[in-house]
Amino acid sequence: MACYRLRNPVQRYAWGSPRVLPDLLGEANPSQEPWAELWVGAHPRASSSIEVGGVWHSLRRFVENSPARVLGGRVAARFGAQLPFLLKVLAVERPLSLQTHPDAQAAALGWAREEAAGIAVDAPERSYPDANPKPELVCALGEFEAVCRFRPLAALRERAAALAARGLEAELAASRAATPGDALAHLLTRAPERRRALAEELAACAAADETGDAALAWVARLHEAYPGDVAVAAPLLLHHVRLRAGEALDLAPGDLHAYLRGTAVEVMASSDNVLRAGLTRKPIAVDELLAVLQREASDPPRVKAVPGAPGESVYETAGEWFRLSLLRPERGAPLPVRVSRGAELLLCLEGDGELVAADGAAPVAFRRGEALFVAGETPRYELRAGATLARATAGLASYAAPSQEAP
Repeated sequence: MACYRLRNPVQRYAWGSPRVLPDLLGEANPSQEPWAELWVGAHPRASSSIEVGGVWHSLRRFVENSPARVLGGRVAARFGAQLPFLLKVLAVERPLSLQTHPDAQAAALGWAREEAAGIAVDAPERSYPDANPKPELVCALGEFEAVCRFRPLAALRERAAALAARGLEAELAASRAATPGDALAHLLTRAPERRRALAEELAACAAADETGDAALAWVARLHEAYPGDVAVAAPLLLHHVRLRAGEALDLAPGDLHAYLRGTAVEVMASSDNVLRAGLTRKPIAVDELLAVLQREASDPPRVKAVPGAPGESVYETAGEWFRLSLLRPERGAPLPVRVSRGAELLLCLEGDGELVAADGAAPVAFRRGEALFVAGETPRYELRAGATLARATAGLASYAAPSQEAP
């Protein structure tokens, strides 16, 4: 076992871009349909395909058939017969929904409850299509905007007063909220006509603003897209964050967020459990979201890359489900890479080259937009390239791989 080519599904959602992912993949999109997410992984909803001996198979089935060899013994022992992480590229041309994700306990309970109720896994109203938690890390590939985590409640009250948003001020007073999350819960559970009136008031106040405040500009834009949705208050309640290329956000389960625009690579636990509060035409799950929501104010969870092994920049997080790094081999200077965390996903973001595994197999060529799977039994490999590759592994601490000569 060593390195294999992958074919990866594209999710076509309304918020995607007709240009970004086709350009990355070198594919035509004559209908100009929005391509939103490239999935690289083995999630049951949309598994990648893997080429083995000239034949294409489901990566999910490949993992399930021999988990210890494919994943590496330690990863299989912890996560069973599943690849624990999912790698994506997001092309956000229009804002995503205001959402959060469950932790391990909530995911397991929610999945079991919906299974017992007989809700189809792919049903639109299904909130828990799998039993995994969904922490995630999003790393900008260019300028990227989001709102995430609550600002202090006092800041929300000050903003409402400065805007002369009397309706919002009245609701904040009536809510007797102890946390900003309590204030959100109050707004989301008001009567429909009251939510609509509040959304319209906030949009009017934001449109009249002349300060150039980016968060207020987003309130107005969101209301244009989702008129009458009180979730347009999100840029007031949450931190408005701008990321530059290479900067990242590490979002834990329960962290409320919405991605607004830009292109990013994202790695997460292998889960599609999404609890939405609004800013979408998909079903929302306010009660489920409020049950797992982190309600206290906290700073945006920014992460900067730090040097790892030679040629590698690492986004350090505390989670065990995934680890993201960027590999930058230089043409003419082969980069040796040790496989110490089990199976790996590699996605070429720029450039091209080839991978030479330690087992002496023929080199595997790759170019921009292509992905490779490195089996967990592979002790090491060498990159001969001028490229930038996203590297996803499990987040488990490094462990000793079998000793073997480098290629």
